[in-house]
Amino acid sequence: MHQSSMPETMTSADLVKELTSNASLLVQRQVKLATLEAKQELQKGKTMAELLGSAGLCAYAGVMMLLVAAALGIGAALDGRYWAGALIVGAVCMIAAAATGLVGYQKRLKNPLSRTRAELSKEITWAKYRTT
Repeated sequence: MHQSSMPETMTSADLVKELTSNASLLVQRQVKLATLEAKQELQKGKTMAELLGSAGLCAYAGVMMLLVAAALGIGAALDGRYWAGALIVGAVCMIAAAATGLVGYQKRLKNPLSRTRAELSKEITWAKYRTT
């Protein structure tokens, strides 16, 4: 690295070298800082995803147990026809799944990355025009 001195006594070439050296060092330090920050945030995100996944798994098990209890309760109310209670709860779950799936399907992306593709097309058109 070049030693800093008084800018008034430096030649233009030396000033450009000093500026380039300082800019390069600044960019290197910014990249290193961004890399360290990204690693830390990635680790926090990984921990969050693990905890949310565990919570989701516990909630799923809880919902399954509640559905079994509901099926048994309905079956007991139907004079011991537990199979009928299970069918009723299963049918309600299937109707909810079908309705949710239909709504989700209607919200799917029909034209993904439309802005990106439009910009890319514009750039390609510009490049073709500039090369001809």
